[in-house]
This record gives sequence, structure tokens and C-alpha cells, in this order.
Amino acid sequence: TPSSHSAIGAACGKRRREKPAVEGKDISCWPWIHALQAQAKAVSACRPVDLPVEILPHLLLGDKLAARDVCLLQDLDVTHVLNVAGAVGENADIDYASCGIRHESLDAEDE
Repeated sequence: TPSSHSAIGAACGKRRREKPAVEGKDISCWPWIHALQAQAKAVSACRPVDLPVEILPHLLLGDKLAARDVCLLQDLDVTHVLNVAGAVGENADIDYASCGIRHESLDAEDE
């Protein structure tokens, strides 16, 4: 959607360095910005994004619902789940350890 592209572009612009590391070449934004941009381009307005998405090799980004789907996590060979939404996203009722998945939680602020 246009609004998600604008938000991604704004985030990308904020993260760029003042001077390019390689003269004459544009500095790439963080890899996750590119992954989000690619996902946004691939998704039509009528189809939601299937989470989790791969943002780097061996690094997935998902939401609380994706983190609750232990079968999916095992199918994707997920070994760790990091919840950055604090108590809101903890999924305390899921025994990740019995599924061979390590779970950590922290409360990060989003702008």
C-alpha cells in the first residue's frame, strides 16, 4: 500500500549515513528495510503478508500469531524466539522449551 511504502522510505532515509562508505555508490539501508520493501512490492492490496518473513538468512520476522504457531516454527527450523513487545506479546502459555525452542522477551519501544 502507498502508506507502507512511505513509512519504509522514511525509515530508510533516517538510517542512511551522511557520506557513502564507497565513493560514488549509494549506501544500502539495513537489510531488513530491503526485505520489507521487497515484501511490500510483492503483496497486493487484497492479500495479507504471510508471517513470518525471512529478512536475513536464518533470521525471520513475525508477529505474535506466528510465534504461537509452534508447528510452523518447527517446520521452519526456528531455534529461538525473541519477543520484543514486552508483556503484550509474551505467549507465556506456550512451553517453547519442550519444543526445542529457546524463548526470550524484552520490552522495546517503537517510534
